[in-house]
Amino acid sequence: MVDVVPPGAGADGCLEEVDVGTGRSVSPTARDWRARVKAFGSRFTIDRKARQVLAAVLLGVAVVSAGAAWFAWPVREPATAAIPVMRSPEVAEAAEITVTVTGDVRSPGLVELPAGSRVADAVAAAGGLVPEVRSAGFLNLGRRVGDGELIVVEGVADDGEEPSGSESPAGGASPGPVNLNQADLAALDALPGIGPVTAQRILDYRAANGGFDSVDELQDVEGIGPATLAKLSGLVTV
Repeated sequence: MVDVVPPGAGADGCLEEVDVGTGRSVSPTARDWRARVKAFGSRFTIDRKARQVLAAVLLGVAVVSAGAAWFAWPVREPATAAIPVMRSPEVAEAAEITVTVTGDVRSPGLVELPAGSRVADAVAAAGGLVPEVRSAGFLNLGRRVGDGELIVVEGVADDGEEPSGSESPAGGASPGPVNLNQADLAALDALPGIGPVTAQRILDYRAANGGFDSVDELQDVEGIGPATLAKLSGLVTV
């Protein structure tokens, strides 16, 4: 608290302000600073209505911030249960197979047999042996045949002549080579890389040129090149 001293109390005869708490006189400069501080503080005085508006604004900012944080939060997708895949059963083996029978049989060509048939069944389906032979020679009649196989029957003649043999006495699975000058369409069609069209071209070439002099002459037939000839190596002869 400040008291005012009557005139003449000061050294210069001016009024002095005295701080009651400390008993010290207050200079004009100090009074001026106090007035300025008070005026500056009054500028930032907020009345009740302004405080309510400010509180509402701050509350709105808080709500908006909370909503933004909520929507920005990553959402985890629920784990998807593995769906078992039902696999279809394996395809059953073909009920029938098709093989080519040529040589000393009554009806050479394609024959259809039940799966699991043997060479004897194929020979029988081709009409059996021709009358000129009395047996199938070294051909293993008990061997099972596969789909698309070529069976060459070279039997033993009535005069006892031994056949050249399409299979060894041990029952090897490899048939003998196909004679290009004797084979029919079915026998040629069964060769690897030779379809029915090319097989017919071979027959036409053979008829037009009087037969083949060598296996390499096959390259003169349209549709047969070095690659196909290489596949036929050991499977054909003249």
